[in-house]
Amino acid sequence: AVIVCAGGLTGPAVAGMNRRFLAIVSAGVLGFLLTLLYDLLTNIGAFFFLTGTRELSGLIKFVGAGIMFMGLHLLWNTALFVGVLKPMLNVLLRYRREMSGQ
Repeated sequence: AVIVCAGGLTGPAVAGMNRRFLAIVSAGVLGFLLTLLYDLLTNIGAFFFLTGTRELSGLIKFVGAGIMFMGLHLLWNTALFVGVLKPMLNVLLRYRREMSGQ
């Protein structure tokens, strides 16, 4: 729900940016931060669910074991947001205008 809410709040701002470079950088930063938040929350949740313990040292080891996947996930999603977010939002905005009769 946090990720969807963040997209709903920031999507129109990114779509409305006239400077392409600023929109691309904003989309990349947004993609990186949202993916980082998602990965941290899912890793922490998986640790507590799978181990049944609340030791901080165990959590650090658990997250550290998945750091390679997390890094690849961050790179991929950042690249995806950079390349796709602005054009996709522009298309959605155009369809919204067409459907509303503007």
